[in-house]
Amino acid sequence: MKLNYSKQTLALAVSLACANSAFALDLATLYNEADTADQVTLRIAGASAQDNGLENLMRLNVAGSTICAPGTLDLYRTIDKNARLFYCTGGANSGAAGKRLAVFKRSNGGSGTGVGTLVRAGTVTLDDASTVAPNFLKTDATVSGVAGVVVPAAGNLAQFTLHGAVANANTTAAPLNAADVGISDVEPAQFGAIFNPDLTAIEKAALNTTTFGTSSVIFGVPVTKGLYERLQAVEFAAANVCNPNNVGYGAVANTEACVPSLTKAQLQGIYTQQIPSWDAIQSANTAGVNVANVTTPNYPTTLENGGDGDGLADIYLERRALSSGTEASFEIYFNAQRCINGAQTMATKALGGKDNGGAGIDLVVENSSGSTIPTNLTTHDTANRGAVGILSTEIVAAAGDKWRFIKINGAAPTILNVVKSSYDLFFENTLQYRGASVNGLPALGGLQQAVANAIRDNIGKPDVISAVDVPFTQLFGRAG
Repeated sequence: MKLNYSKQTLALAVSLACANSAFALDLATLYNEADTADQVTLRIAGASAQDNGLENLMRLNVAGSTICAPGTLDLYRTIDKNARLFYCTGGANSGAAGKRLAVFKRSNGGSGTGVGTLVRAGTVTLDDASTVAPNFLKTDATVSGVAGVVVPAAGNLAQFTLHGAVANANTTAAPLNAADVGISDVEPAQFGAIFNPDLTAIEKAALNTTTFGTSSVIFGVPVTKGLYERLQAVEFAAANVCNPNNVGYGAVANTEACVPSLTKAQLQGIYTQQIPSWDAIQSANTAGVNVANVTTPNYPTTLENGGDGDGLADIYLERRALSSGTEASFEIYFNAQRCINGAQTMATKALGGKDNGGAGIDLVVENSSGSTIPTNLTTHDTANRGAVGILSTEIVAAAGDKWRFIKINGAAPTILNVVKSSYDLFFENTLQYRGASVNGLPALGGLQQAVANAIRDNIGKPDVISAVDVPFTQLFGRAG
């Protein structure tokens, strides 16, 4: 393999390659953003729902779709997984073959960050007074000194070295104080009105936006595990093995047939707080039994009622911030919010209140990243609270996790159900960059543009999606 290094680093690169069978690049000694002849640097902001797919694409070893030369990838990742640096030798299909390739990804703020920080330099303010900034992983000793672990190849995914314990605080502003590329779960126009001030026509026109070919993200409704089992107990009769009180339950608990369901109308009521309590979800089998008061062997007590004195089991919502593409997707799908004036809106932290009128915990949490939602659902489950969230199915629940995806209108969020048109909560992905200069920020061009186009074009190929999707197998089937 030929590594295209400058003369000053060639001897060191050869010695490193001989010493390391993975041919990984040493960040501390080889990273040099100013060396534009031999290194291409690209900073991507936006959708957290795409993070796992992007990570798998950078590992992918499929002819015609290789971004990183197989075995050369070092992945630096913060503990919360919201900041990543892919550092490798450019593969044959990267647009920068043989060069040192540094692709940064920042997910805080979600899809909207991949819009606003492309056309406005520095910190960008949203309508809710929150802010998003183009901060990316550092490349100094605090990051490059984090030990790596070699992760072996798996199918079409090549071996790589993971530095996964980088401190969350190890981020800094990009040199131009802006992102180069954005990734969104929905079209950028859906985020134009969330900024303060709104994006102008000139700013929106400066974006070169294209879809990821055939690539879309399937979204799902995650709930706490205790709620999942209670939903099964009110949906399936006692004689059915899908009922947690049935002796045969353990062997089938997470199969597609046993995944419990809520209707789209019920979920709309839950997300907007028109349905404020789990007591409203009644059993189809037993009169007087509802999700709040039914019990199961794993959850032998009724759902916690928030201590507010009304005796009802509060619904806790783990949603995303305004700039999130996942949030936009759920708002559009359930409420037609952002599409028509006067539509019902997703419950907010400000209006949601607390579980006992002021001294308790928030009934609604607006997460800056999807990675925190499973953790928060686990916390709710431990406290016996019934919580629901919003999430991409690229985040996979393991058997021991304390949360699960449920069905919508009787259909689970699987690739097959999307193809069959029985599950329709999915949105097409977009990649955008500056096609023209705006607000003093230059249009993307040269090798940076070539790498951006390579990522866009390859991640959307059907054979690539098939290979990339393999790790996104849920307990009930393939998703992602």
